[in-house]
Amino acid sequence: MSLIAQALRLPASLAGIDLADATRQLDRALHAGGASTVAVADGLGYVEAKLGRFAMASTMLEGERVARAVLTHIRVAPFFGALVLVVHPRPEIDAPVLVADLNVVPPGRARAYLDVCGPAIAKPGFRKEFYAPLDRALGATHALRRDVVPGWIAPLSGGCGGVVRARGNTASQLFGVMLRYVETYLACLAQAPQSADAGANLASARSVGDVVRANGRAGVMLARAFGDATSARYQRLLWND
Repeated sequence: MSLIAQALRLPASLAGIDLADATRQLDRALHAGGASTVAVADGLGYVEAKLGRFAMASTMLEGERVARAVLTHIRVAPFFGALVLVVHPRPEIDAPVLVADLNVVPPGRARAYLDVCGPAIAKPGFRKEFYAPLDRALGATHALRRDVVPGWIAPLSGGCGGVVRARGNTASQLFGVMLRYVETYLACLAQAPQSADAGANLASARSVGDVVRANGRAGVMLARAFGDATSARYQRLLWND
């Protein structure tokens, strides 16, 4: 491998994870869960800057139960690498939005935020249908450290998520937790009941997007790497606006 190729893999390679392969695994999980690839809107399938050192590749999927899923591999070498996945269930189904991201920063520290938010979290069946299986999926972290979700998202969180951090060269294990969480969510989504209030679910999902955009760091980081206009377009794609 050339020195340039090695540099483009930083800092993920120092954390012991191949983010491109991890993206492919998540894509396979989404297809196995019944979603199919559709064209990415607004020219956001692939964006690059800084002579290719900064790149953002997105896949968009839809399905019988998925209104929109956006999966993105972000590389801003050698400053950070990330995987981002948001799954919007169809509002006619009582199911929360899945929010999952994994970030790697120098010298190879990795963290993942995994959560379900917004629609259906107050419904009587939520704890059995989503909370219990997702809490179990996140519980077996072994060498990883699990913390609570950020306070600003807590009012919209289903309570079965968290921020998980890798210790040492264990980012591949961290991704294993992420993949298990996503697969569990998709299995729960497949069994989720029909909703009596699709409008309320749609409004709740939009609230999640508004809160994340207002408080999360992703928009600021993407704006620095790719510009304000691209960051704004990507946020609209991600939050199904």
